[in-house]
Amino acid sequence: MGCCQSVDAVENDSGKEFNALRSKGSTDKSITRDEFAVYIEKKIELWSMLTVNLGLTDEQCKAIATEVAFGLALKAPKDPKQSGKKEALLDDDRLTKDQFHHFRKNYVVDPKGSLEFFHRCVFTAYDENKNGVLERDEVDEFLDIFYKQDSIFKGDHRLPSKKKLKKLVYKELDNNGDGVLDFEEIRILISGKMDFTSTSSSSQKASSKKKSSKKKSSK
Repeated sequence: MGCCQSVDAVENDSGKEFNALRSKGSTDKSITRDEFAVYIEKKIELWSMLTVNLGLTDEQCKAIATEVAFGLALKAPKDPKQSGKKEALLDDDRLTKDQFHHFRKNYVVDPKGSLEFFHRCVFTAYDENKNGVLERDEVDEFLDIFYKQDSIFKGDHRLPSKKKLKKLVYKELDNNGDGVLDFEEIRILISGKMDFTSTSSSSQKASSKKKSSKKKSSK
């Protein structure tokens, strides 16, 4: 019962915020990208941490957050009840109420979703050519985050040199070996959860085993 009320409350709040974004007197049941951008701008928590962590201007962070948010909203599952109806067939510059609700529920209200949204924004900030992957020069620029003066990793003895880290990243994260990293591949690094110690120690163990086997064979 409480769960249902909670869901209803989320939907009601979404409806109110969605209607508030629509132009006065508009009979359109959707909002434009620019109207959605107004919502993102007001939700300071969606982009302010980008300013702190990446050193970008507020305007750059708002633009990145809007781009990521709009893309996630467009991917909302389609309501089967709307199948075949004209209002459901929108172009890529408008959002329906359901799409808006999907984004708000999964990436604003949900704490885990909010964290994923932040990680996606960081990824997008370094995907300069907007092709959906980080190429080698983009990865190189991203890795600078770990070595900046105000980085939380600054002075951490577990952090290898940038050259070694870059080599390690491609070895451990480039799952399909295509030389580029998509969001899912590099997400563990963006989140700061990549264990540099275990990967380094595993490499050292492998090296030790090779040396040991060589010694045995020489005997």
